[in-house]
Amino acid sequence: MQIHTDLAPAGPYDDVVVLIDVLRTGTLAPMLLDLGLTRFALTGSVRRARQEAESDAAVLLMGERGGFPPERFNHGTSPAELRHLDVAGRSAVILTENAPRALAVAGAAPRVVLASLLNARAAAETASRLSRGKVYLVCSGFGGEPDLDDALAAGLIAGLLRDASPGATLTGATTFAVAMMRSYPDPIEALWHSAVGNFLRALGSDQDLGLAGAASVSPTAPVLAEVDVAGVAPLYRFARTETA
Repeated sequence: MQIHTDLAPAGPYDDVVVLIDVLRTGTLAPMLLDLGLTRFALTGSVRRARQEAESDAAVLLMGERGGFPPERFNHGTSPAELRHLDVAGRSAVILTENAPRALAVAGAAPRVVLASLLNARAAAETASRLSRGKVYLVCSGFGGEPDLDDALAAGLIAGLLRDASPGATLTGATTFAVAMMRSYPDPIEALWHSAVGNFLRALGSDQDLGLAGAASVSPTAPVLAEVDVAGVAPLYRFARTETA
């Protein structure tokens, strides 16, 4: 197996992509699925999210602009605030900035798995099963720039993939990401020092960092099922997979 890491989306990608967005989409999505959410879609457009909700009154609108939910949205995207939300049997559209920006580059890959520290093992196992010989670890970053939180998760997932395939070849920034992960025995410390971590702490969302720093506690790895381009902006629909 070849394990390649991009600290920012580059592409093109000819095999499975593990798209990493620790703070906050890649943490929020598997958490909601574990709480009983049936499916979700990601978009970077407020208008596209509202269009989806208008076509289906059962859809929950979750999203943020500058860290806060837009008007007429049900919830923001803070995992700490939503960790006890009753979403059983519901679906959601999640408005966010970094993951859809990355999906504009990586969404054409044969398969895309959404990942974070929270579901690192599930994402690694799913990617290994779907791979035809390569796994691309693609960091969403923050504001279009690489960031520490995603690099740390890439290092963890790369280590898990390498454990499963001892002869794996490491390319791109994979060795850097693994070294970065080893430099932070406590993942929360890395999240605390990341650019997005500083941004969220300024908003008073410190608890998100603690929740996002829990490694491999979710058995769920969302997989991109469809890119819907019928509206004013793409809608990236994900389906769930579970590991034992």
